[in-house]
Amino acid sequence: MTWLTNNPETAAKLNAADKAYNKARADAFHLSLEQKVDLSHLRAIEARLNREKTRLFHAVNEKERVFRETQVKQAQKELDGEKKFLAKKGIVIPEEIEMSDDELLRELMS
Repeated sequence: MTWLTNNPETAAKLNAADKAYNKARADAFHLSLEQKVDLSHLRAIEARLNREKTRLFHAVNEKERVFRETQVKQAQKELDGEKKFLAKKGIVIPEEIEMSDDELLRELMS
């Protein structure tokens, strides 16, 4: 990843933190970094769900709000189905981990 900084020490720290984050994420998924698992479909569904939630938030009238709520429910159902499918293949996707910004920064820098 390219960082927008002129300080080489800061860039090195950020790169190290990025590598640590990627390793921690792989460990959380019970995968080695060498193991190749295509999670692109899961990520696409998550992106769709986020877009639909944003559209729901910006709905201007009741008719649009009802439509967007339906879209969010459908995207959530599709996401749940994808997680079940991956679980059948032995890939367990952990739920979101609640962590403060300070805790995340400490974890990345350790």
